[in-house]
Amino acid sequence: MIKTEIRERIATIELARLDKKNALTAAMYAAMTDTLAAAESDSGVRAIVIHGTRDCFTAGNDLKDFLEGPAGASQALRFVSALSKVSKPVVAAVGGPAVGIGTTLLPASTFAHCRQQPWARNS
Repeated sequence: MIKTEIRERIATIELARLDKKNALTAAMYAAMTDTLAAAESDSGVRAIVIHGTRDCFTAGNDLKDFLEGPAGASQALRFVSALSKVSKPVVAAVGGPAVGIGTTLLPASTFAHCRQQPWARNS
């Protein structure tokens, strides 16, 4: 599930599928792509933020969803393509693990803000 909101000139895309650690489905990719397009065409939107939950950004693609239908890969490519073409700043706000496509989103975003985790420290 994707939750979207536009408030104070910021479009927010929230990955909200906690039961699956925010694993992305074809429908979620389609919703994110549509939100990017809407934010891009809205002159009132100045930036876009993509975030998961405090404990997990995303576990990557939902493999079951991708195996059950051919739309998964094409929707994922459509989203990554749209993300690369957005002219407004995109912030990936990462509060937990980012696996698979989650790591791909980081360099594709304008900025990535990652909350330091105890397991991610360089000590």
